[in-house]
Amino acid sequence: MTPEFAELYGVVMGDGNVWTNGGTYEIAVAGDLNEKEYFYYLSELMEKTLGKQPRVFYRQGALRLVLRSRKAFEKLVFAGMLVGKNKSTKGLPEEIVCDEELFFAAVRGLFDTDGTIFYSAKPGILSYPSIEITNCNEKLVKQVCDGLAKRGFRPTLRHRLENRETYKIGLYGKKQLALWQEKIGASNPKKRKKLFLTSAPIWRNAILPGDNESQKRVRKRVLETRSD
Repeated sequence: MTPEFAELYGVVMGDGNVWTNGGTYEIAVAGDLNEKEYFYYLSELMEKTLGKQPRVFYRQGALRLVLRSRKAFEKLVFAGMLVGKNKSTKGLPEEIVCDEELFFAAVRGLFDTDGTIFYSAKPGILSYPSIEITNCNEKLVKQVCDGLAKRGFRPTLRHRLENRETYKIGLYGKKQLALWQEKIGASNPKKRKKLFLTSAPIWRNAILPGDNESQKRVRKRVLETRSD
């Protein structure tokens, strides 16, 4: 297994699906319209790892990447992917979990689809980084959490019961961010931009991408206070 295939595996475990009715064999990934650049990347990744280029559909304000190929379908299933809703009952295959390079690649794919990064103002800290991955697959989330902990990270795990049962992995602080930058990174351009925002002194910027109006006001007040 290659790191590229492991990354794709993580993507499908996130916002993807593998489906068949016995005649049609389909691999699909869903996303937002503002992720066009990332979907071009996924299209190339699928072609490289599965041997066929998928099609991109624009429907109801969303993007959908679809690959119909029995050979590609069987490659993912042979690697351990379950079909349809059964996907949510299985985690990553042991081949990925036990290999650091493959594991980090799969986590990158999962983060690119189900993850987020944001910065918040805390006492004495203008831009406190938070990385979170949310998924409803308990086994997958616990695997990722354990795998990160074994490789030097300090993840937290939360369980929520809202409209549906979800699990959230959280990594907080500059040390965790720096480790993620070094070991995992991001392929989704939108998330990579925010992930590497700290390559420059971010506390000098009054506004950060993703700030809501309240966060913008807080940053401006803190900066004005420090300049006095």
